[in-house]
Formats: sequence, C-alpha cells, structure tokens
Amino acid sequence: MRLMFSRKRMLSFCMFTSRSSAMYWLIIEGVSAGVGYQSLSTKSSFDYWLSFYNKHKNQHAKHLNLGLGWAINKSNSSLEILDKIDPIWKWRVVDGYGYRAGLFQRRKIQRNQSAPDVVKPEWKSAFYQGFGRSLWYTSRGNIDQLLISINSYPKNAVSDLWRGVGVA
Repeated sequence: MRLMFSRKRMLSFCMFTSRSSAMYWLIIEGVSAGVGYQSLSTKSSFDYWLSFYNKHKNQHAKHLNLGLGWAINKSNSSLEILDKIDPIWKWRVVDGYGYRAGLFQRRKIQRNQSAPDVVKPEWKSAFYQGFGRSLWYTSRGNIDQLLISINSYPKNAVSDLWRGVGVA
C-alpha cells in the first residue's frame, strides 16, 4: 500500500525531537492516525495498522493507540474495531476518539449533551476523558472558559472531563 505521507520521514523527525517534548508525542499520535486512517478508509484491511503498531508498540504503544482513536473518529468507523485491539489499550483508543471529537465535533456534542451513539456506555468515561483533554487545548488553559464549558455537560460526565483536563 502506498502511503500519502512518508511514515519513515515522520518517524525520523522524531529522532531529532526531544522525547520530553509534547511535539514528539503529538507526531507519534499523528503518524498512527494517518496510518490508521488509510487502513480504515481504503479497501485494505485493518492488518496494515496492526502491522505498523506491532513494529513500534514497544516504544510508543500509548500514543499509537491514541492516534488510532483519531483515525476511527475521522473515518467514521465503528468502535467495533476495538475487538481487534489488546484489551489493555482499548481505553486509550476511545480516549483518542474523544479527543478528536472534541476538536472537530464539539458543538454537535454540546448540543446533543451526550457522547456519540457509537460510544457504548462502558466506554463513555474514556470518551469524556479524551474530550476533556481537547477542552484544555481549545480553551488555551483559560480556567474560566473551562468551568463554563465543562459545567454545560451532563453531571455524569463532569469528573471524566476534568480528568481529561488533568491528563492534558
């Protein structure tokens, strides 16, 4: 399968970026999202992302799974794909899904006052954690704006949203 970007070039860039840098981890998540999106939105199988993941999981499992969540959200794929993922990382995938939803679907979710229907009840905490991470970045750390935003969500989501803010 031909990539729309050079995975090797992106990973090489990471070698010149400090691992303590937020940019380093964002690049890893982004590369995983790109590979995942291509794998999910083309006729190829999910095995393409799994192969990529298996090659890099020892160093980057957390961020690769977050990136997969971005890809699932972007491609409008079903979260049923979680059945193919190591159970220990499913939370991170849904967190990544929620993070991207917060960046690109925030108004719709605020209007509906709930997580998207594809998010099963057992995954809502992970979804809202990722969503909360996105709120931190979109509010630019403005606590007053965060308070207003988070308090506009259902009470059962508030603690998960704050946990996401803390993770960010």
